Amino acid sequence: MVALQSMCVNFELTTRCNLSCRYCPRPSMIKSNLLTVKDMPFDVIDTIIQQSVKLWPKLGFWPEGLGEPLLYNQLDSVIRLIKQHAPHAPVSIDTNGLLLAVNAEMLCRELDNHDIVKVSINAGSSKTYHHMNRTNQYEQVVRNIQDFIRIREISKHKPILSIQLLESVQNKQEIA
Repeated sequence: MVALQSMCVNFELTTRCNLSCRYCPRPSMIKSNLLTVKDMPFDVIDTIIQQSVKLWPKLGFWPEGLGEPLLYNQLDSVIRLIKQHAPHAPVSIDTNGLLLAVNAEMLCRELDNHDIVKVSINAGSSKTYHHMNRTNQYEQVVRNIQDFIRIREISKHKPILSIQLLESVQNKQEIA
């Protein structure tokens, strides 16, 4: 089991996302000019990681937020940077799963056995997934999770896979 860290650093790699979920505040924040869609510069990430490790030697890193971290084209470099400065720090990547299969090899190469890949699926059926996430890609996400599991099984590193569900009126019967 993963030891919980008393301190975790959360930073948003990107505010870009490939979904427009019903429950997410991101679209309304963009519309209200409260959020700009862009990627965090790599040098800023480097500074955050180095300063965080100096202040709190035992911490975890959660490079996630309102954007989809698998859209960040330097995610592998960010993970390597974390591992360079804090080799034992757990890393948690929270994804909607749409890009999981194409990133599975990279995630299994860069993440360690104590790191986590969380897939937010938020439904137990295609119909509910469409209602919650405004897209008909439930089966694709399920296939991506299955592909990730297959790749993880043959990889040296085996990051923990976690399926995340946000309980709502729409999916309560499916996840109970």
